[in-house]
Amino acid sequence: MMAMEMRGPMGRDGGRRARRGWIGVTAVAVAAGVLAAAGAPAPGAAGPDARAGKTQYERLCAVCHGAQGTGDGQALRGMPVRPRSFADPATFKDTPDQALFDAIKKGGAALRKSPMMPPFGDQLRDGQIWDLVAYIRSLAPPAR
Repeated sequence: MMAMEMRGPMGRDGGRRARRGWIGVTAVAVAAGVLAAAGAPAPGAAGPDARAGKTQYERLCAVCHGAQGTGDGQALRGMPVRPRSFADPATFKDTPDQALFDAIKKGGAALRKSPMMPPFGDQLRDGQIWDLVAYIRSLAPPAR
């Protein structure tokens, strides 16, 4: 009698190939979720938009940091310290974008910086904060 090969819904490899495929898909989905949770743009997504960030800057930041980002906003008169100037390339040369994101989202006091910097995490989505970081970076001319 001839032995018959059993082929069920799992195929000859017992479903190993199918499981490997699902593991790969799951790994990619988890990685994208981790990046999204960290606030970073997802792979393949468009990067931050400095033009959209300018709108947020004008609405929330210019009153303290000034229209050109030089730290001379209208609120300066009532402040005990001058707001940071974003127009000086040396100011944030060694500051990673994530640090700017955290300062905008959590505020200065949460990062042991100036308590005069309010948190905007309740007003802005993470993508809007990344747009704002891109705009702030655009205010300083390239370092020479």
